[in-house]
Amino acid sequence: MGLPIARSTVGPRRQGKNQKHLQGCWNFVFVLVMSQRCQAKSGAQFTTNPGRCRHEDPDLHTDYCFNRKLYRTIWADLQGDNMDLGKLGVWYFFDGIDTDQATAAAQRIESMGYGTLWLPETVGKDPLTTASWFLANTKTLNLATGIVNIYNREPGVMLAAQRTLAEQSSGRFALAMGVSHKPLVEGVRGLEYGPPVATMRSYLEKMSASIYNGPAPAETPITLIAALGPKMLELAREQTDGAHPYFTSPEHTAMARDILGQGPKLCVEQKVILETDAGKARELARPVAKIYQRLPNYRNNWLRMGMTEQDIDDLSDRFIDATFAWGNADTIKARVQEHIDAGADHVCVQPVNPNGQFGDLHWDCLEAIKG
Repeated sequence: MGLPIARSTVGPRRQGKNQKHLQGCWNFVFVLVMSQRCQAKSGAQFTTNPGRCRHEDPDLHTDYCFNRKLYRTIWADLQGDNMDLGKLGVWYFFDGIDTDQATAAAQRIESMGYGTLWLPETVGKDPLTTASWFLANTKTLNLATGIVNIYNREPGVMLAAQRTLAEQSSGRFALAMGVSHKPLVEGVRGLEYGPPVATMRSYLEKMSASIYNGPAPAETPITLIAALGPKMLELAREQTDGAHPYFTSPEHTAMARDILGQGPKLCVEQKVILETDAGKARELARPVAKIYQRLPNYRNNWLRMGMTEQDIDDLSDRFIDATFAWGNADTIKARVQEHIDAGADHVCVQPVNPNGQFGDLHWDCLEAIKG
C-alpha cells in the first residue's frame, strides 16, 4: 500500500473543520517527510502501512519509522475518522419483529452501553431505512450495516444514503458493504453475479466518482467492506476504511490484521451462546451454521481457516468450537478478547437464543457479556 493520500484529501473531507484541516495538512507533510527520510537512510522499501515496515535493522525502524500509535493518529486525522464504534457491538436480524419492538430493542442495547448496532440485509427489512429510524430514536448508539448488498443499489444511491444518514445523525452511521453471494444475487434477485473482488473494486470507484450535492456531514463517514480472503482484504486496505469479516475466528482476525496493517479498522462479527453444556451449545449452533453452510464464499474461507470439507458438511464439533463462542460469560468475554488481541478494533456479538426463536434477542447473554 502506498500513502493514503489519494483518498484522504484535506479539502472536501475537512469541510467546516478548519482546525482539523490545518492539522491534516501538517500530518500530510509529516508522512511524506518521514517516508523520504526512512527511504534515504536505509534504502529500504518504505511502507506507510504501520507494523509492516520492511527494515531488517530494528534500530533504523525505531529511528525512522513512526510507531503504531502515532500512525493511528495520523491515519485517523487524514481519513477524517473521529467515529468511535466502541469495543463491543451487537449484530442482529430484526426481520422477525415489528418496528416498535425493534426500536425498543435498539434503545435497550444503547442503555446497556454497547457502542454500535449492526444491521444485516437479506430479503427482509431494508437496513438503511431501519438505521435511519433507529438513529432518530436513539441518542448515542452508532448504527452500522453488516452488510448492505451492493447489487441492490446503484453506487451513487449508496453514497447518497451514506452521506445523508451520517449528516442526519451527526456522525453515528457507518456503512459496511458486501458482494453478498451468488445464490442470493442470481437465484433470488435475478441479477448477474460478477467476480467478487473486481466487482467490489469497480463499485467503490463508481461510488467515489458519484456526485452528492446534499449537506455534507461534518466528517466523512466510515466505509467498510465485507472481506474474508486476502484479495478482498487488500482491497479494503487500499480503498476503504477497513473490513467487516463475518463468521470467522480469532485466527482469521490475526490474518486479516496482518494484511490490513494497523491503520484500517477491523470490525469482526462473533456468534455467541450463553450455554455451558457443550452438547446443548453445539446443537443450538448447528441450525444457525446450516443457514450459511452451502454458500461458496463462506465455505472457501472456512477451508482457508483449516477446516476440512467434512468439518463443514458435518458441522463438526471442531467447526462449531472455532466459529462460535459458547460457555459462561467469562468464556465468551475471553473469546472477544482473543479477537481484540489478534488485532480487531471492534467485535460485534450475535447472540443465539436458546429458545430457538428467530428475532428473539437473548438479553441475558447481552447483559452477561457487558456486565
